[in-house]
Amino acid sequence: MRLNQLLSIKNITSRRQADEWIKKSWVKVNKKIVTEMGARVSEKDQISISAKAFQKPKLTLMLNKPTGYVSMPNDPNYDSAYELIKESSYHDGALSSPDFSQLQALHLSVCGRLDQDSHGLLLFTEDPVLVKKIIGENSRVEKQYRVKVTGDITSDKLQKLCYGLFIDGQKLKQALVTQVGKFELDIVLKEGKKRQIRRMCALVGLQVKDLRRIRIGQYTIGSLPTGKWTAV
Repeated sequence: MRLNQLLSIKNITSRRQADEWIKKSWVKVNKKIVTEMGARVSEKDQISISAKAFQKPKLTLMLNKPTGYVSMPNDPNYDSAYELIKESSYHDGALSSPDFSQLQALHLSVCGRLDQDSHGLLLFTEDPVLVKKIIGENSRVEKQYRVKVTGDITSDKLQKLCYGLFIDGQKLKQALVTQVGKFELDIVLKEGKKRQIRRMCALVGLQVKDLRRIRIGQYTIGSLPTGKWTAV
């Protein structure tokens, strides 16, 4: 019989999951790794599975934060985005969000804050490696924003926003800033100083009226409704 069928008959896993394990070289037959899909075996063969197959994956959630919420828990002045995870979930195709009862024992860290006046993508994860990758001191992960402003957007201002500005005595890393509307900018950063975009815009005579984060690295907000979250 097929290897995936045998794993299913023995109630080790489903056929589909068995195929994934085989692709990842996690299945041995008679002490030899098998990577051939549809490999034939018998019940007399010795089957062993790598411990990696049974490790619980680290959970990561994607939230579309509304304005009026802060990113961190236990703020005495504002509602926390963590409360939104308790109150709602969103299911989209293959993405399924676990119930909050399953999350209560987890330590979820936010990857890149958004202040109460900003909205859009927030990432929460129990994976410390992902946290360091996104907000670590040497992070190069891109964060993309759509920003509506008041004031005239000129080529000189765009050039300064891209490179040459200082905040708190430190020169900012090069950004990618393009005009996408009469009063709207698309800004991509590889750093995240406190209220950075608002302060950058103020330095060139622009005032931010609306700030929405739409992407963090490979994670994009897409059509996720405001106030909802999903597992990724």
